Amino acid sequence: MKKVLIAYFSQGGTTLSITKQILKGLKDKQFNVDLYNMADGQPPDIRDYDMLGIGSPVYIYRPPFIVTEYIKSLPNLNDLPFFIFILYGTKPGTMGTQLHNALSLKGGKQIGYSKFKGADFFLGYLQRGVLFSPDNPKKDEKINAYEFGQKMTTAFFDDEYIKPEQDTKPGIIYTIENLVTKKFLVNYIYTWFFKVDKEQCNSCKICIKKCPNSNITFDQDDIPQWGHNCLFCLYCEMKCPKDAIRSVMDWPVMAPFMSYNVHEGKKNPLIEHVQVIHNKGKTKRI
Repeated sequence: MKKVLIAYFSQGGTTLSITKQILKGLKDKQFNVDLYNMADGQPPDIRDYDMLGIGSPVYIYRPPFIVTEYIKSLPNLNDLPFFIFILYGTKPGTMGTQLHNALSLKGGKQIGYSKFKGADFFLGYLQRGVLFSPDNPKKDEKINAYEFGQKMTTAFFDDEYIKPEQDTKPGIIYTIENLVTKKFLVNYIYTWFFKVDKEQCNSCKICIKKCPNSNITFDQDDIPQWGHNCLFCLYCEMKCPKDAIRSVMDWPVMAPFMSYNVHEGKKNPLIEHVQVIHNKGKTKRI
């Protein structure tokens, strides 16, 4: 029986829901599958597996830093077959191509790639009253994920796989947003600008629990402080029940970019959206 490792990152649960369907598709074809959440510490040894799956949400038109770091940590894959699946709410950007290139440099052999919609709980959009791709992934996407998993069992034995064309670049504004949120800028500049309203903060530790990289600790006064291993997911600010946290996302310079994204997303007939109110860590539909 062939062994498959699906290494995934899922913060809000949408990527995990698709991962489980792909797992089911593989298992129903008699493949043995292990799951590894990239936020859960030491990964399994990839050399124990016959195939690798990488699943991830799209963060600012690129893979989250935690995903790229996992791939960098892999040994030479020696032609190990791999497949990729991503979750996106508005634009996938060039994430699939980036993951393909990174895994190919590690010596892997791509046998599959698929994209799925996922609800876009991004702070910059929620603050402007919009949730893109609500209720996703939907039933039909989960069926597609199951079928994708089954297809990977056939692709494993098939040498005729044709790599899809490279992802379409998202456009100049989105490219600028990607550039100004590179890892070194996030971790050595932006992390200094996470601020906490000490009068509002009740030391509930929700921000610590929500941080996938364990990047937040408490100082001697039980006030959150940020290290230099941030994903820029902004879940700490988004989930704060006291609205006590502020970040660079609240800077006036960010407003034109977020307004542009929301405008472009709302006018795209292929992207569903609903109006919401985001307040004190909760998002409610209007």
